[in-house]
Amino acid sequence: MTRYPRTRIWLLAIVLPFALLAAACGEAIEPIDGDAPGGTDGEVEDAAAVEPTTDGDLTGTDDADAAALAEEQHAEEQHAEEQHAQEQDEVAGAVEPVGEQRQILSSAPGNDCSASGHQVTLVPAPDLPDEVAALRVLLIDAALRCDEQLLRTAMDESDGFNASFGGEVDALGLWWTLEEAGEQPFLRIAEVLATTPGVVEGSDGPIHVWPRVSTGAPEHTTEAAWSEVTWIEDLVAAKVQGDGYLDWRAGISDDAQWRYFVRGD
Repeated sequence: MTRYPRTRIWLLAIVLPFALLAAACGEAIEPIDGDAPGGTDGEVEDAAAVEPTTDGDLTGTDDADAAALAEEQHAEEQHAEEQHAQEQDEVAGAVEPVGEQRQILSSAPGNDCSASGHQVTLVPAPDLPDEVAALRVLLIDAALRCDEQLLRTAMDESDGFNASFGGEVDALGLWWTLEEAGEQPFLRIAEVLATTPGVVEGSDGPIHVWPRVSTGAPEHTTEAAWSEVTWIEDLVAAKVQGDGYLDWRAGISDDAQWRYFVRGD
């Protein structure tokens, strides 16, 4: 009888620790609440379901930015166009009188200026004073463009401009009358001033004259000099006139004033 209790005690001493260890391990690996896995999945699914979608918002933002950029570009283009138009108006305003005069010229007797559409070859004149050379070019350009305003300005800026030996006349009115009669005074201004100049002594100093044959000086009445007078049809008759060359001629003083454009004696 005394053997069995001891045996049981011994068995309990051996088995009990293992039983306690097994029980502890069982609690450690016992699954968490059965709803947890499902709940976790649900939470993940819910998170995916409620995750904000930004594609639509980004697209909307892109569209708004594009629209704003397009509007800004349109405003800049419109501003540039307005600025360009303003600049054009300023330019037009600066030359408005000239434009009006050109319009008058185009509707003047004969319908057009005789110099329209013509070109001339400018004979070099290196000995001309710079201001005289500049006025020469300006008058040629004005005549070829039938720019009545520039021609009148050049006359007005002269101390004394002569268009006729018969007394004071409205030069432009006279020239338009000649245009109507079939003469070509505007074209002649350009053709005459394009030739080689000569020099004569005026009451107020040297005057540069065109064409050079009009000076009557031997060095200015050579065959080469006469060959420049292309608007004269009968050079033989022109050469034998008592007072020399008497056709269209122009003079600019040494201080760059347009003194005359006349013909005849």
